[in-house]
This record gives sequence, C-alpha cells and structure tokens, in this order.
Amino acid sequence: MAELVPVTEADFAEQVLKKEKLVVVDFGATWCAPCKKLHPLLEELLDEFEGEVEGAYVDVGANPALARQYGVISVPQTHLFKAGEHLDQVVGLSKRDKYKQLIEQYK
Repeated sequence: MAELVPVTEADFAEQVLKKEKLVVVDFGATWCAPCKKLHPLLEELLDEFEGEVEGAYVDVGANPALARQYGVISVPQTHLFKAGEHLDQVVGLSKRDKYKQLIEQYK
C-alpha cells in the first residue's frame, strides 16, 4: 500500500516542489478527526494511480511556516503540486470522487 511521505519545512522543496509528477499533499494534524479519515483515502488513491502520482503529509503543528505559506488555516487541506506549481486545493474533507477527479485532471 502506498503511503503519504511525511515532509517538513526543511525538505518540502525536495519532496514536493522539485517533483515532475503530480504530488498530492495532505496538510493535517494528529488531533484532527477528519484528517484521520482523509489520510487512508488518499493512500488508497495513490495505490490506484501507482507510478503516476506521489503523496506527502505535512503536520501543520510541526511546520507552521508551510501552513502559512499555503494559507492553511483549517485542516484537513489537500493541495496539488506538479513541477513546482501549485495547481489546486480542497479545503476540508470531501468525497473520494472529488480527489480522484482532481488527480485525473492534473496527472
């Protein structure tokens, strides 16, 4: 099963921005109940799009500068990046189809 790779302020550029593939970034927190539902849903989609999409997880409590940089004021938030470009975002927990549609649109 694919996993969301934990990233920090120190390695965000390397793990997300420098990737040519689509990277789905889950901005969340350990105390957030909806985040706990989103995490496995995104990992399931990473399995479905294996080889085409990568996934990352940012703990906003441990990485407040990244949260500020991308306007994360509530969690969960899912942001999509490709080749250094911020493409789209979903605020809150949405249905699986929403995330799948975005991945298909940008992959």
